[in-house]
Amino acid sequence: MFPQIADGRFRDARFIRVGVTDAEGAEADSALVEGPEGIAHAHLHLPETLDGSRLWVEIEGWDGIKHRAHWPLVDAQ
Repeated sequence: MFPQIADGRFRDARFIRVGVTDAEGAEADSALVEGPEGIAHAHLHLPETLDGSRLWVEIEGWDGIKHRAHWPLVDAQ
């Protein structure tokens, strides 16, 4: 996964973490994003069944405030 930050404000993020929540809402896996802007990446293990799972990205700014967004995942047909 190669996350991108809107408006080119990559340096405003102290930490970026991505993860997957399984269908029951438990955190299945998460990882810190590593690397410089443009090629930052994280390694995640996805659950066998994606239906009901969510991919999330959490960004912590230098002020300590955390922001999280998430998207549902579905199995390809």
